[in-house]
Amino acid sequence: LPVEIVNHGHSLIEPTSDWQKIAQSVAMALMAGLIGGMILAADDQTLELTAQAQRRFLRGFILCFILAIPANYYSNITFNLILQAGGWSVDHPGSVFYLIIARLVGWTLMGMMLGVGVGLSTLSLRNVLKGAAGGWVGGFVGGLLFDLIGSISQSGLPSRFITLSAIGLSIGLFI
Repeated sequence: LPVEIVNHGHSLIEPTSDWQKIAQSVAMALMAGLIGGMILAADDQTLELTAQAQRRFLRGFILCFILAIPANYYSNITFNLILQAGGWSVDHPGSVFYLIIARLVGWTLMGMMLGVGVGLSTLSLRNVLKGAAGGWVGGFVGGLLFDLIGSISQSGLPSRFITLSAIGLSIGLFI
């Protein structure tokens, strides 16, 4: 059963083009920026859209967008190294156990690095540590559930939505 890499319907055993890799990185950076911006904008815990909330959103968005690029890169490298250790390659599926471990580690790293970005955006060292812990927890939970959700939905889109939501919720709760 092929596991979708992105919402384009490609499986892990199909090669991705350079444009798809770039689009994946930009999409993940946008999502990370939105998560960081929204968490910072909600700092006042009001529904008012003040100038201060807008500035916090912009600061969180820009910093998390920028930091998501290396976070996504290193998470994907780690993910691919674990897959290769499990026998996964183009046109050759490997061990499902290694797939689950790769997802777990990849999403945990991504969540932790996003949490660091949100914490840095708050300009507080304490929040950097709390954000990293929240991102770690959210990424771990999302990574653990990713393939289960994907097997039920037959798509990677709900898996990514739930994983990113878990990461954002955990970071927000921890900070």
